[in-house]
Amino acid sequence: MSRTIIHDVFDEIDRDGLSLKETYDKLNGIHKTRVKPEIIDCIPEAGIDWHDRVLQIECFMIYIEKLAYLPYRMDDGIYVNDPFTNRSMQWWNKWINDFTPACIYSPYVQQFYQTSLSFPEQLDGRFFPLVDRICEELASMVNRYVSTLQTAMQSREFKERIRHRDDHSRRLFISAAEYVNALFERYKRMVVLRMDFNLAANAGIGLAGPLVPLLEYFGRLREEMKRRVGVFEHLAGYIAHVEYGFQKKHHVHTVLFFDGDRVRNHYALSQLIVHRWEEMTHGSGRHFNTQEKAGQYRCPAIGMVHREDQQRRQCLTYVIWYITKREQFLPYRLEDKQRLFFRGEITS
Repeated sequence: MSRTIIHDVFDEIDRDGLSLKETYDKLNGIHKTRVKPEIIDCIPEAGIDWHDRVLQIECFMIYIEKLAYLPYRMDDGIYVNDPFTNRSMQWWNKWINDFTPACIYSPYVQQFYQTSLSFPEQLDGRFFPLVDRICEELASMVNRYVSTLQTAMQSREFKERIRHRDDHSRRLFISAAEYVNALFERYKRMVVLRMDFNLAANAGIGLAGPLVPLLEYFGRLREEMKRRVGVFEHLAGYIAHVEYGFQKKHHVHTVLFFDGDRVRNHYALSQLIVHRWEEMTHGSGRHFNTQEKAGQYRCPAIGMVHREDQQRRQCLTYVIWYITKREQFLPYRLEDKQRLFFRGEITS
């Protein structure tokens, strides 16, 4: 395996003797959150659903938090200073109309609604993006609106909510990393599979969309994992996290560990699991199987991983960090106790 910057970072972590908590913080420090413009650039009539628009709000707020200048500049005329905010405002009416009090939103989405619903001026997304002859009144209003959002995100209350989410993410990472280390204490080598499970877009209706049936079907798959039946006969353990992405929608990012003394062909095994998922979901199951593109990963954490293989285990720790970092969390939950992270248990 060729070395990557990830290996260099982990060499620093090992040299400095960092704890798992410090490892998580260091990885967060080198990772820069990037808002993907394509999530905003599709027009409001493009069939974007409620779940996509909640993710849009999350991305918009993260972007606004870091914005170092006002969206519109007014000197000898009015100019678009920040095209992203200018384009984003076309979604504002739909975002406001989507507000659902029953939902438990992420800190960013919650702050958006708190600030926007109490903003004293009358914004209207139908006039955006502003082009050519820019109305000074609208431009000034959006400048004041963005400043109000940024001030709210500097408040102690908001920062406390972010800190709480960071702490939760850090605890998940530590729990998952300790779990994987314990598995390697028990198994000298393991076959590692990375798979995403999701459902067809029409698999659910209403506010919950496919999320509720996805959790139900994945719960059945987890029962088979726990009982070590069928394709999971030689399963050593698993980690899973429910995520939402603009392209994949709701999906369960899963890392599966199998006893390397009993299992060798990770690709064939992954195909059997895909077949079981499709069978269990009566054909509505969809998947993404990284084993099919194993050669494309510069830092692979799949296939046979030996206890002493430091480089592959570093890649594996990076994967665990990736699926537990705060940006991977859903921007909302349907109920307070809704469980979205799962891992196996070490049994005696």
